[in-house]
Amino acid sequence: MATPIKPTPILYGSSSQKFNRELTSGQDVKASASERERISSIVSKVLDKATEK
Repeated sequence: MATPIKPTPILYGSSSQKFNRELTSGQDVKASASERERISSIVSKVLDKATEK
């Protein structure tokens, strides 16, 4: 049987402002070419293993 999902709490005041600030702080940061290559390599390995079965 599945575990029930609890409702997400609502943030108010300074907690809400802090959450929104942290959420939007990294939106303009782009991954470097080496980081994109590393991620692509990992994704390829995972997809290859998924298609082997």
